Amino acid sequence: MDKATLLAEVITHVKQMQKTADQVSDGFFIPLDSDEVRVEQLEKIPGEEASFRASICCDYRPGLLSDLRKTLVALNVSMVRSELSTLEGRLMIVFFFSANRRKDLSSTKDDEELKRSVHQALSSTVEKFTVSLDYSPRIIWPNKKRKISHLESSSSSS
Repeated sequence: MDKATLLAEVITHVKQMQKTADQVSDGFFIPLDSDEVRVEQLEKIPGEEASFRASICCDYRPGLLSDLRKTLVALNVSMVRSELSTLEGRLMIVFFFSANRRKDLSSTKDDEELKRSVHQALSSTVEKFTVSLDYSPRIIWPNKKRKISHLESSSSSS
């Protein structure tokens, strides 16, 4: 086997391994490093309600999940399923939902408006937590010892 044939075979094998890795990782939800809100409409089935997928990626903060739930309730959507994953303080939530309206009244314009409304509402909820994080005091680790200068303590006793 010559070098060119061997190299071509290795390249083919690496490409196949990359495809396999991509297929396997499709089912995993790994939080991204940047804050992100996405809303997309899933394939519409004639005669059925429009279905959507919303994903949120952000830092975890207490109260975030309850605020997201309140936001979705206020939007009057039917939750079908949700998935949540965390990694090093980052959070990724994927919601699958449908519109709470009669099937015969649904139009493409209504679906786009709902998609836009959900995106705006989820974005403002995530931004609220991001802004509050910017103005919150730094976290002080409870196990960290406080540094004391020996010069200061000896001069104050004289």
